[in-house]
Amino acid sequence: MKDSISLRTLTTRAKYLWLALPLFGLVELGASVYFSKRFPQLDEWRALQPELARLKQEKDLIVIAPEWAEPVARTAFGDALMPIADVARADEASYRRAIEVAALGNVHPLIANWPVSAEKRLGKFTLRTRTNPAFRPPLFVLTEHAEPPTLSVFERSASGESTPCRYGTRPPSSASGLLAPPAFPRQRFSCSQVEADFVGTTIIDDQNYRPRRCLWANPAPGGLLSLSFAEVPLGEQLYGYVGFSFFRFRDHGWPAVSISFAIDGVALGSHSHLPESGWQRFEFATPQFRASAHEVQMEISGVESRELELCFYAATR
Repeated sequence: MKDSISLRTLTTRAKYLWLALPLFGLVELGASVYFSKRFPQLDEWRALQPELARLKQEKDLIVIAPEWAEPVARTAFGDALMPIADVARADEASYRRAIEVAALGNVHPLIANWPVSAEKRLGKFTLRTRTNPAFRPPLFVLTEHAEPPTLSVFERSASGESTPCRYGTRPPSSASGLLAPPAFPRQRFSCSQVEADFVGTTIIDDQNYRPRRCLWANPAPGGLLSLSFAEVPLGEQLYGYVGFSFFRFRDHGWPAVSISFAIDGVALGSHSHLPESGWQRFEFATPQFRASAHEVQMEISGVESRELELCFYAATR
């Protein structure tokens, strides 16, 4: 009797087994959709490296869309394709072309209006070659020559005493922790025994938390920092950007810091900068000096009893 009931039950259940087939099909379809739309993993980024190396020409910029994936992409592509000078660039104007690596159809907002000259799909990625419609290369980047004999640095105290800042190699400081200052470079102009009182290249975060490579020029509280760049080729314009680490100085209430500019002792003007304003542009017309080399001087005024962390980029075109 029990065997008869069990057989009848199995027979009844077997009639409904066919219903599992569409269910399995739906599961398979769902899995296919999920994996096709899942954001690319590190190995998938690495698989792009040979094609990206083939496409990239000298001085091309590689950008990643979405922007938050840039650290993953740089891990996959390496410094050769994404050097820190490009990743932490001052702006995009100096690049004639960009290779946009777009995951899942994203677009990089900073180059979205650049015309696409070529496009290629590779799995979850689209590689777009874009041409800069506002390409304006610099003639000379001052902050890339922040070493002797081009650059000399002096610090003047509140009492008027002037002291040269010594250039050399110093032990780097720790840059760990959210509230820590930017990493200090080994090669720098040291202006005192205070570790942060120096001139040297570092990287800060701007108001959009993008990295910016710039020249840290931090005067002592109440002092004045004087920078002189020798034999600078000049064109129509001296321009650049000034900024502070936005994470550290984003709150209101910080005092403004002034940076003034002169060529061969002739004043060009000054830029007053509020730390909370982030990465901001400055520019001065220099047509009277074009097609020749001159000494460019900068003076940065410190704030009495406050130590700030000004960083700037400067170039001519």
